Amino acid sequence: MTVGFHFLFPAMTLGVTLVILISETGYLIKKEERYRRITDFLARLLGLIFVIGAATGLTMEFSFGTNWSNY
Repeated sequence: MTVGFHFLFPAMTLGVTLVILISETGYLIKKEERYRRITDFLARLLGLIFVIGAATGLTMEFSFGTNWSNY
């Protein structure tokens, strides 16, 4: 369960990072405020995704240690 849940977060991190790059580029080129707001929102979302991914990764590491310690 933990591995399946954690599997989502690296892909979401990479995807959101790409969308932030596109949005920030749009803001720098067009100088429209909506692109900056989108970038700010997605940057906060990226931080949340990173924290949750790190928490599930740490949990997964401990479960590997307890379940497969004999190997």
